[in-house]
Amino acid sequence: VVTRKGGDGSLGATCGLLIIDEVHLLADERGAVIESVVARLHRWVESSQRSVRLVGLSATLPNYEDVATFLRVDKRRGLFYFGPEHRPVPLQQTF
Repeated sequence: VVTRKGGDGSLGATCGLLIIDEVHLLADERGAVIESVVARLHRWVESSQRSVRLVGLSATLPNYEDVATFLRVDKRRGLFYFGPEHRPVPLQQTF
């Protein structure tokens, strides 16, 4: 949890991993909340000089490279894409 009132005893100071499930919701009306949490996390990491691993998960994310850029992922080392050939059950997408 990254809050405005975080301090040395906050969860943000003791947590080394943030998992964002359904990261494709960035494009949804609730996406602003995810953007805010990520922006605060980046600001906290820069000011504290600590590292936090960030994992974004989605089964339906066609623009995963754009999202990786927003999350500040090193695309050569930290971006993993698993295509539909890895799914045990086929996914049907409609636009």
